[in-house]
Amino acid sequence: MTTNSKRDVSLYIHFPFCVKKCAYCAFFSAPCQNEELKDEYERAVIRRIDSLPEINVKTVYFGGGTPTVMGSARLCRILGSIFKKYDIESNTEITLEANPGTVNAEDLYDLHSAGFNRLSLGMQSANDVTLGIMGRIHDNATFLQCYSDARRCFDNISLDAIFGVPGDDFTATVKQMTELEPEHVSAYSLMIEEGTPLYENRDKYVFPDENEEGAQYETLCRELGAHGYRHYEISSFAKPGYGSAHNTVYWKRGEYIGIGPAAHSFYNSRRFETPKDTQRFIKRSVLPFLSDTDYESALPLTPEESEEERVMLGLRLAEGVRLAENRLEKAKYFAESGFGTLQGNVFALNEAGFRVSNAIIAELI
Repeated sequence: MTTNSKRDVSLYIHFPFCVKKCAYCAFFSAPCQNEELKDEYERAVIRRIDSLPEINVKTVYFGGGTPTVMGSARLCRILGSIFKKYDIESNTEITLEANPGTVNAEDLYDLHSAGFNRLSLGMQSANDVTLGIMGRIHDNATFLQCYSDARRCFDNISLDAIFGVPGDDFTATVKQMTELEPEHVSAYSLMIEEGTPLYENRDKYVFPDENEEGAQYETLCRELGAHGYRHYEISSFAKPGYGSAHNTVYWKRGEYIGIGPAAHSFYNSRRFETPKDTQRFIKRSVLPFLSDTDYESALPLTPEESEEERVMLGLRLAEGVRLAENRLEKAKYFAESGFGTLQGNVFALNEAGFRVSNAIIAELI
C-alpha cells in the first residue's frame, strides 16, 4: 500500500489486432486493416479507463496482439487518458509491446515522448527462414533497423525470442541478442497449440527433440549469464535493475486489472476475464467498472487456492518461495536431486529445475 492508502494495482491493456496471425499464435488476436474499428476500440478503452476506481497505478502494460498496429497516435491518446485520471509517478514502468515492421523511428520517438519508457520488441529469431516458419511479418534486417531506431530514445528494451523451432540455429539468435545488449530478454520454448497454422502443418517439419531443445536452453542460459544477465524468472533474463516490474506483479500475486477482450484480472481476491469478443467489449464499454467481465461469476479464491497459487507462481522466480512445513521434505528431495536449493524453509529452483518446473510444482502443491 502507498502512503495515500490507495491500493497498488497494475493495468494491462489488451489490443486484439495484428498485421497477420503468426503461425504459432494461440492468443486472442486477428488481422485488422479497419481504421474505423481501431477508432472505436480506442474510444472503448478510454471509456473503460475512465470507469476504473481510485487506485495507485503500480505499472502499465500495453500488450496484444500487436498494440502498434493501432498506430502511435491512438496509443499515445490512450496512455494520456491514464495520465489524466491518475497521478503516475515518474519512475512507473510503462511497457509497450511492438513488432518490427509496425513502427518507424518517428513512431518510437512519439511513443517515448508520450510516456512509454519500456519497449518489448518481438525479435523471436535472427534467422530469416525460422521467421518464415513462424509466420512473422519481418526479416532480421527489419528487426535490426527497428532496434536501432528504438535505441535512439528507449533506454529500457526487452527482446522476445523463441527456441525449439524446426531447423533453427538458436545459437545465432543468442549471439545477436548479446551483441545488441538489450536490458531484458524473454525466451520461450515453441508451443504447438491446436487451432494454430503451425499445428495444422506440424507434419511438414522435424522439430527438435527434448535433448536438442535442452541444449538450446543451456546455450541461452550460459551465454546470457556470461554477459551479465540474471535469470530471475523461468523465461526472463535481465541486467541488474531491469527485471520486469509488471510481470513480477503477476508472480507475486499483486493485483492487476485487464482491459480489452480476453484480458485477465486479479482483483478483490478474484481471477476473472473479459470475454473474447471485440465487438462485445466495445458495446459494453459504456457500462460501469467490471460490467463487461465475468467478475460476478468468478468466486473469490479460497485460502487453499491462494496458497497453491503462491507456491506455483513464486517458484517461477529465482528467489524462490517460502514453503509450509509439510512441503519441506519433498523440497529437500528436489534440492538434493540437483533441481534447486533449500535454505531454511525457502525453496528456489535452479536452471535445471526451471526446465522441469511443472512436474516439481505439481508435487509441491
